[in-house]
Amino acid sequence: MTLQSIYEVCCFYNILLKSAETFEALPHWIKDARDLARSDICITVLGNKKDLSNERIISFVEGAKFSQENSVSFMETSVLTGENVEDAFNSLTKSIIDRIENGTSLIK
Repeated sequence: MTLQSIYEVCCFYNILLKSAETFEALPHWIKDARDLARSDICITVLGNKKDLSNERIISFVEGAKFSQENSVSFMETSVLTGENVEDAFNSLTKSIIDRIENGTSLIK
């Protein structure tokens, strides 16, 4: 499998950490995905550990603003509780299907 065969990427960050390992690394991960994968790749940024919102360092607004500025989808999830996990993947899949149906995807 080459990166050119990848249609979607999810970039996870931890809402409890503001470090080079999570939120601050997102621009690099997004750039790599855009540089190395298909030109029509779907990218979703997922802020994880939503179940610990009272301990968060990265606000929902900060994650949403970053995602909007980088033209990627955004959601917050909790892998522990399962909140928004299925919704995130359904949203990403719907985006791919919509682009295929509208003829704006390179998928054949």
